[in-house]
Amino acid sequence: MCTNYRIPDAASFPVFFDCFEPGFEYPDEAWPLYAAPILVRDAGESARPLPRRASFGLLPPWARDPKFARKTYNALGAWLTVN
Repeated sequence: MCTNYRIPDAASFPVFFDCFEPGFEYPDEAWPLYAAPILVRDAGESARPLPRRASFGLLPPWARDPKFARKTYNALGAWLTVN
């Protein structure tokens, strides 16, 4: 599994994902612990998904240090941050 992924430019989000453009800056590529956009939809809503800032990588709830996400390259997930 790759340890990074390339993020589409903001103008591509409405075209390919039927959502709003991210309202924040992000890098061209995301590596573990980098802040990047993910798409989130509230349960039960039929509205378009919203881009939210999250850190790429899985951080188990028992991990005390966020840098532990660098050791979970083969796990899928996103660690949501509060904006």
